[in-house]
Formats: sequence, C-alpha cells, structure tokens
Amino acid sequence: MSLGALTGANGFALKGVTAVAQTGYSVSGAGDVNGDGFDDVILGERDDVPSDNFVGHAYVVYGKATNATAAFELSALTGPNGSRLDGTGADAHAGISVSHAGDVNGDGFADLIVGAYGYNNYAGAAYIVYGRAASFGSALTLGSINGTSGAKLLGSGFDNTGHSVSSAGDVNGDGFAKSAIAALTVQSLGRLGLSTQAAGGSLQSDIQGKLGTLTVKSDIVGAFVSIAGGANAADDDSGAITIGGSIRGGSAANSGSIFAAGDLGAVKIAGSVLGGAGPHSGSVEAGGAIASIGLGDSLISGSFLAGTTLGATTIGGDLNGAHIFARGTSSTR
Repeated sequence: MSLGALTGANGFALKGVTAVAQTGYSVSGAGDVNGDGFDDVILGERDDVPSDNFVGHAYVVYGKATNATAAFELSALTGPNGSRLDGTGADAHAGISVSHAGDVNGDGFADLIVGAYGYNNYAGAAYIVYGRAASFGSALTLGSINGTSGAKLLGSGFDNTGHSVSSAGDVNGDGFAKSAIAALTVQSLGRLGLSTQAAGGSLQSDIQGKLGTLTVKSDIVGAFVSIAGGANAADDDSGAITIGGSIRGGSAANSGSIFAAGDLGAVKIAGSVLGGAGPHSGSVEAGGAIASIGLGDSLISGSFLAGTTLGATTIGGDLNGAHIFARGTSSTR
C-alpha cells in the first residue's frame, strides 16, 4: 500500500511544522496518555532549524475513533487533540529519540520519555512526562517538569544522555514500569554521570536500580561503578558487563572498580585489570555471586571477589599480586 493513498478512513499522515526539522526521525506508540480509551502516538524530530536554536521538539497526538482528513498538521495541536513538547536550551535536540515509558508512577495513565542528547553542551538529558487526563496545553516545555508532572534524567560531561531512550518494563515486579536502565552503553565511564560525586579524587557512578547490561567501549580509569541502593534486593543486581578496554585503579579507595551489592552477571574485559594503592582499586566485586569473568589480558595487583560463588574465570595474560576469592557468604563494600 502506498502511504500516499491514506484517506483518513484507512489512516492519515502527520505533517511536520518546518521543512528541515526532520519530524518523524523517531516515532513510537505512546499508550493511552490521556486515559480516554484510545492509544496515542509520539513523534520526535532532529530539529535542524537554526532559527529555533536546535532546541528540538516532540509531538504527542491523541487517538480518536474517526479522522476525517488524510493529513493532520502538527502545528494544529491545541491541547485536547495533543501537544508539542519543547526542548530546553540551544542545541538540545529534544526529540532525537522518543518512546512510551509505560506507567512509571502507577496512576493508570501511560507516560512518555523524550531524549535530548545535546542538552547542557551535550551532557544530554531524558525527560519522563507523566500522562494525565488534563491537557498539557498546546505546548509543554520539558525543562518545566518538576517531579509532579514528570522526571528529569540529566547527564554530565559529554555523555549524550538521551540519544536513545526506551521503556524498561516492570524490571523488579513491583507493578511499576521503569524508565531506568535496561541496557546502558557509554563511551567512557569517566563521563557516565548518572549520579556522580567526587569521592576520594575519583568519579563515582552510582547506579540505583536493577541494571540489565552495561557496555563500556573504552577503559575504566579511576571511576568507581557502584550498583546498589535499590528498594528491593534484586535492585542491587546487574546483568552482563562488557568492558572494551582495561580497568585501572589508582591511589583513591575503590578507584577503577566495579561493585554490585547483589549479583553480577557475566563480566568480560578485553584488556587488563591493574590495581593501585587505594583499597579495592582495580577490582571486580559482588556482594553475591559473579556468574563468570573473562579477562583478555593480565590481572596485576587487582582482585576478583565474590561474596558467595564465583563462576568460570579465564585470564588471557599474567597473574601478578592478584587476589581471586569467593567468600561463600554475602558481603558489602
């Protein structure tokens, strides 16, 4: 079927506002955002519009029983039929990725998530917009989200947070959909910035909530990755972790280390693990079990520690001053 043959009765086209905005760059079903019994749709745009400072936009269009026209102009959204969601700050590129988020806050309305990878000099952001019966109005500024109307997830450094967003479903079975981390891929752990703070001269990345997978494309140098702090015991677990480079510790405690308060899935490290002077530096540790560890090169003055059981472990290089241990009982960092 040719999309040009849509008549309104068999479907309809959604027309962007400006010719170069690339509206429809990202699209997703939205669920029933306003609770009227009809599923809705969300569209994003790259917003290559210099006159608009590249802030970016997304559009939520409400479903209805009938549509009399073959094409609907997104500029005609007034609130009752849908809304425009506006990015915040020059070069934010809000709408580069959009998705339904499930019912994150459990109020019976479907929620939305909008990525804005260029926000704050490309630290990036993702915005969760809570669905509701009341109209958002013709336009909602994503920067105005305040905790009651939704949530902001802000990156740091050059994370490009929000370049790809998706619902994670109900990860821990508590009845609430999660917008948090089903699968996380970053270029550099030193710029992860999910919840960062200075800790003994190193960067701490505290991942709260069950982590599906973590892929780091380069080295971990000095960063402490802590997977802990969830409301349930399962929230302290992590799935597979893949490191494309090496892990290198330093003089600060926990520098160059990965720690899960619960269980760790299969860990694969392409390079070496090199410890430092600081306690627990250059280490992979879990309070529970570690499924397996595959190390491509050497383990030098570093450690692999499991609180309960340590699965199959292979080391492609040398062992020098290393510590590999399974305690048999759970432990904490």
